[in-house]
Amino acid sequence: AIQEDERAKMQQEKEMFLEQALADERRRLHAQAEDERVKLDQILSESVDKEKRLAEEVIKQRNKSVAMSEEMHRLKHKYADDQTKTKLQLQDMLHGLQTQWLYEKNHLDEKFVEAMRLLTKAHADIVYLTKKNDALERQLYDLHEQQHRVKNGQH
Repeated sequence: AIQEDERAKMQQEKEMFLEQALADERRRLHAQAEDERVKLDQILSESVDKEKRLAEEVIKQRNKSVAMSEEMHRLKHKYADDQTKTKLQLQDMLHGLQTQWLYEKNHLDEKFVEAMRLLTKAHADIVYLTKKNDALERQLYDLHEQQHRVKNGQH
């Protein structure tokens, strides 16, 4: 929040500076254009049609120059705004990716713990069932031996 306030303050100061510079440049250019216009009016009143057309073209070019200067300022301002917006978007995206990564990591950690618990339980079950199976096989063998002795004892 402090960084954003500082950025906003710096952006506002930058905008004020650029607007002041543009206003000063406009005043200078308008004063210069007005001075040129007055001079050209004097020349035009004394010159022929050819000179008049040339002077009008100079004024036209000066106005184009002022318009281009204003457009350049506008584009610089837009570029700076776009850079700021892009930086903020990238920061937001990075934060989102970090949050998602941490969520997925925690989820995988939980799955790993559960898998280890299940594997440990399965191992214990296998050990238990192996012992139980061995005991049952011994009982079956003993029972089979006992039946065999009983059969042999009757014949």
